[in-house]
Amino acid sequence: MGVAAHLRLPPNPPEPVAAEVRPNPEILTDKPPPPTPSHRGLSAPAPVEEADHDLLEACAITDLDELARKSMTARQVLGKPTARWTARCLAVVITLAVVTRGWPPASMEQALLAVARDRESRSPARVAEAGPWWDTLTLGVDPAMDAHELAEMEARLAETDGLRPAIQAQARAELTAEGMPVIRSTVARRACAILDLHQLQ
Repeated sequence: MGVAAHLRLPPNPPEPVAAEVRPNPEILTDKPPPPTPSHRGLSAPAPVEEADHDLLEACAITDLDELARKSMTARQVLGKPTARWTARCLAVVITLAVVTRGWPPASMEQALLAVARDRESRSPARVAEAGPWWDTLTLGVDPAMDAHELAEMEARLAETDGLRPAIQAQARAELTAEGMPVIRSTVARRACAILDLHQLQ
């Protein structure tokens, strides 16, 4: 036997078993969630500037949404866009025209409608500028009706057991269809005339 036969190589040593690794509780293995953004520096958007109740009352505008609807209808008849003629837009324009520019509030509603019916108008903000819509003759203001007469007619309408809104709506519709000014005095006069017809029937 050769020398090599007497040499026995030792068996391969076993591979070392990896020790069980336990996580160190002091070391965080998971990534923490991102911090919630702070809202302290953020402020809510400011509301659109609107005409207040007292200003609308001074302008004898009892229904701003209805005024916006009439304005949009006038724009549609002309084939013009209506996006700028919403109630909110009109509220801002009313404040600009009456409070900032000093135009007479009693003529505000009719002036807005006149601007809406003008093909050259692109925005209700045009009413804040000098124009024929502020001409009292164009607006059809009744100089013969004083505040006392107007108050008497409105008091009469107030005694109709809740029929006043419907009668005034009919009065506005008739005046609009006739192309007449739709203002506080004309609405009151027409509403009283409608009331007289109902009482005669």
